[in-house]
Amino acid sequence: MWFSYVDESKEDNKFYVYSALIVDAERWNETFDAVKQFRAKLRADHGIFINKELHAWKFAAGKGRIATRPISKASRALIFKEVPGLDPVGVAEIELG
Repeated sequence: MWFSYVDESKEDNKFYVYSALIVDAERWNETFDAVKQFRAKLRADHGIFINKELHAWKFAAGKGRIATRPISKASRALIFKEVPGLDPVGVAEIELG
């Protein structure tokens, strides 16, 4: 069995981006532990709040208060590279209308 989460983002109803997180149910506990450890590392290294939802587009743009201190654009870019197990398997862009 697999668990999946699918999310979409859109810009001006012209572009939609879909992303999915898929986890084998047998690896759920270890995956969730890795996510919690990563969030604890973000708090320790960058002051990022653990209990606040992170939206990638806001994070990349530096929007919203997600940490105890400002995080530079360069630091935010490096944080994306630190995400454990991040494996983008496919990218597609579809223009609507």
